[in-house]
Amino acid sequence: MWKSIRIGRTVLLLTLGGSALGAAGVAQADEQSGMCVVTGVAAFSTRVHVRCGSGSEFPTVICIRGGAGNCVAPTFFAVPITNDVLASKVVILGAASIQTSKNARIWFNTGAEEKYGCSARDCRPLTGIEILP
Repeated sequence: MWKSIRIGRTVLLLTLGGSALGAAGVAQADEQSGMCVVTGVAAFSTRVHVRCGSGSEFPTVICIRGGAGNCVAPTFFAVPITNDVLASKVVILGAASIQTSKNARIWFNTGAEEKYGCSARDCRPLTGIEILP
C-alpha cells in the first residue's frame, strides 16, 4: 500500500498486516525504525529479506537470555513471500539502495516472527522501507 511518495527522492512507506505507518511516517508502539546500510537482499521460498551491515543504526531490541547486557540490534528484516506485493517492493528498493549507495530507513515490528524463517536471534518482520536521500 502506497502511503507517501515525494518528488525528488524515492520514498515508499508500506504497511503489513495490522501495523500501519501514518502519512508522516510515525510508527505505532510495536514498531521501531532505524537507518540501514543495505549489504544484501535475498529471496527464499518462504521470505525475502534485507541485510543491514556495519554503520547501520537500530535500537537493541533482541535480548538473549542472561539480561540486558546480551541485547543486540537486528541484522535481517524479512517479509513473508505470501505478502507478494510488499516482498517484491522490498527486493526492488533494497537492490536500488545497494546500486545507488544510499542508505534505507527500515520500519519493523519489535516482536519475533519465525513462521517464515525470520530467526528470533537476528531478524525482525519488516513493515516499511524508504531509500534515504
